Amino acid sequence: MKVKTLTLASVAGSLVLAGTSSAAFTGLAATSQTKTLTTGEIVDIFELYATFDSPSDSVSAIGGTPLFPNILNSGGSGFYQATIFSAHQNTANNSGAVGQVPNLNADSFLSIGLRQGFAGAPTLPTIQNFNFAAFNPAGAGFGSATVVTTNGGWLVSPFIPVTAAQPYPPPLPVGATFSAPAGATHGVILGQFTVATGNTFSGDLGQLSVFIGANNLVIDNTSGSLFSFTRPLPAPGALALLGLAGLAGTRRRRG
Repeated sequence: MKVKTLTLASVAGSLVLAGTSSAAFTGLAATSQTKTLTTGEIVDIFELYATFDSPSDSVSAIGGTPLFPNILNSGGSGFYQATIFSAHQNTANNSGAVGQVPNLNADSFLSIGLRQGFAGAPTLPTIQNFNFAAFNPAGAGFGSATVVTTNGGWLVSPFIPVTAAQPYPPPLPVGATFSAPAGATHGVILGQFTVATGNTFSGDLGQLSVFIGANNLVIDNTSGSLFSFTRPLPAPGALALLGLAGLAGTRRRRG
């Protein structure tokens, strides 16, 4: 697939395409829901997605470097961590584990393309300098307000395109909201991030390595790695209107 060059405008954590052609990487999307934990805390749970316009595109790695650090901000509340395992796991799809640890499905985790587990299987994501302790060194509860790495990230092999097992747009719980960039038809989940309700989940993925067909493309903070989401998320149509209103306002000020 030929990658076309477009101007991208960031609006409320999504990328609005300026132009009539579609781009292979269309930006970052998120779902959000509010949940009351068994401990009484009310949290906002965000799922972050990289989005594309083709099912053949995929995500291979996310990394932080000194020039392009990988930064995750919780809005000051800290990221919620349900518990600590010897290998960090996302077991939201594991009903037995959730039964033993009721808040486990609100766990903060990093992933590429999969919601379930990292525990050593070769096809699941591996983590370098990002693990459960980065979210909360002390254990369960709200931990680090900001997580940063300039020498690592997470990666997966084989590369993960969207599949029937990880549908996009994702199925949403009752009361959840979803926003996506214009032109996005496929997506790959990058993780789940839980903050105290009302806080903004934002940051910079550093360098997102994607494959557009057989061609590698690195996304950084000049081309789409920045994001910011606050619950409730605006609808995709509202994002596009906000972008157009912003452009019109800019033209009026310049006139």
